[in-house]
Amino acid sequence: MDTNFNMVSWAKNATIYEVNVRQYTAEGTFNAFQKHLPRLKDMGVDILWFMPITSISEKVKKGTLGSYYACSSYTKINPEFGTIIDFANLVNEAHALGMKVIIDWVANHTGRQHEWMELHPEWFSRNEKGEFTESNIVTGK
Repeated sequence: MDTNFNMVSWAKNATIYEVNVRQYTAEGTFNAFQKHLPRLKDMGVDILWFMPITSISEKVKKGTLGSYYACSSYTKINPEFGTIIDFANLVNEAHALGMKVIIDWVANHTGRQHEWMELHPEWFSRNEKGEFTESNIVTGK
């Protein structure tokens, strides 16, 4: 197996800034964060790396806010942050400032309320009681 890969040219020597929308501003929204783009650009930020922006599972969530990585859909925006239009506007402004945007999208992380659990329950591991469970792919346990 070839383990070499070519880095995209725009990432070489780039400054990446990880964005936690919820904590970045008091409002915790795309619109509030967007106001900070010029300052981040002036600081030398080339790439904005957003922590997951998808909707968060309510079922069996951690604490009162839940985990970004326990999503309920891979295609729906977390409404706490705003709308898909708000995010598109943010991305468009970032691009206008010459910044790239990447999103932390982890395909093997789902919350207990993910829409696929109803649509495709066969895609998930279950324990002997038939309840959804986590499994360790490496050890098979």
